[in-house]
Amino acid sequence: MPPRFLRTSARGSYLGRRAYSVTCRTSDGRPCLTHAATALPARAQLVQICREERFALLAYCFMPDHARLLVEGTSPASDLPRLIARWKQRTDVLTRTRLWQGGFSDRALGPDEDRLAAARHVLSTPVRAGLVASLLDYPYWGSAAWSRAELVNALFEGGRPLRTSAPREPAGT
Repeated sequence: MPPRFLRTSARGSYLGRRAYSVTCRTSDGRPCLTHAATALPARAQLVQICREERFALLAYCFMPDHARLLVEGTSPASDLPRLIARWKQRTDVLTRTRLWQGGFSDRALGPDEDRLAAARHVLSTPVRAGLVASLLDYPYWGSAAWSRAELVNALFEGGRPLRTSAPREPAGT
């Protein structure tokens, strides 16, 4: 079956210091991303490859059958398709299965678009899907740019807007 979600931006616009909201679907829609044996290696590889490919991982949320990401290139050489391809390949090897469907869907954020609002949208996915009543009840979300406490404060308690800093280890499970 051909992938339902394909890249939506033109190739040239994938390079450089741009932010993207990305969705990657699991192969055949299998609900496998909320199992620790899959989610933990996928998260670790995502953090590592974002660093290697010069992307800030602003937010991620692993749903049963897809991953939602908010990433931002930190270099003129940052290449979104390369980031996604490397992450999918490495997680497939580590989990010894074909985890991912081909392609991905994305939305490029404008230069003045609120990253915090985009992060809120990504991280609210399990609540909107009815999996949990509160994001705090869901284990598979986080950021390599901000701690969980910083995210919760800024996103849901009206705290002051976050600024990205040097990427650090992800918070959470």
